[in-house]
Amino acid sequence: MDKIPDVEPFRQRYNELEVQLSDPEIFRDAITASTLSKEHNRLKGILSISEQIEDIRGQIELSKELLDDEELAEAAKEDVEHLEMALHSKTSELLLSMLPEDPDAGRNTILEIRAGAGGNEASLFALDLY
Repeated sequence: MDKIPDVEPFRQRYNELEVQLSDPEIFRDAITASTLSKEHNRLKGILSISEQIEDIRGQIELSKELLDDEELAEAAKEDVEHLEMALHSKTSELLLSMLPEDPDAGRNTILEIRAGAGGNEASLFALDLY
């Protein structure tokens, strides 16, 4: 997972939202303002993770330069291993954050619990669940 996906479309959309949210007229419609603010925060998180990945890559390059030094080679090797694990973790986090949000997330749910086939045991189980 050395290569991360292109975040430039997310950056462009983030900049568009910055312009839209700076307009006071957008806040006359609370639903639109809320939707745009949620999308803005989501994109902000994606861009933040992308910047963290670039920082980790820079640290890896600096640590790899120290591998040639006899005194610091062992510490640099451990540092590179640790940073590569962090890079893998952040890349996975970025990929997950780039997935589109479920439109039904955050909505209320109605759950019905009723006894099915099974007689008294099913009734008791339904009561325990409730």
